[in-house]
Amino acid sequence: MKKAILLSFIFTFFALTLAYFELIPGISKEAIFRYYFLDYIGIMFILVGQSLLKGKNKIAFLFYVIGLISNAGMGYFMESYVVIMFSFLSIWIFIQNWIQWNKDEKIKHY
Repeated sequence: MKKAILLSFIFTFFALTLAYFELIPGISKEAIFRYYFLDYIGIMFILVGQSLLKGKNKIAFLFYVIGLISNAGMGYFMESYVVIMFSFLSIWIFIQNWIQWNKDEKIKHY
């Protein structure tokens, strides 16, 4: 888990650094703060969630949901209802998967 969190922080820091020094064409310093860091928070939590899910760790679902809520907030500021709907649909799917995972584990224990 520590490795996943560290890697996602490094990725997010790298992306922010590139944007701050305007090394990516078309991205200005003002663009970094446009969505109140919700885009970076969303990416960071989703990356951690992916790494944790690979290790079959249930807390991955929580990281994914936090990341998707951040993405929904970003969609609100972007006025993109598609991003908002996708985020909430994905959260619903993750909740269903988490419930199914718990049911499958209970069956294994019997």
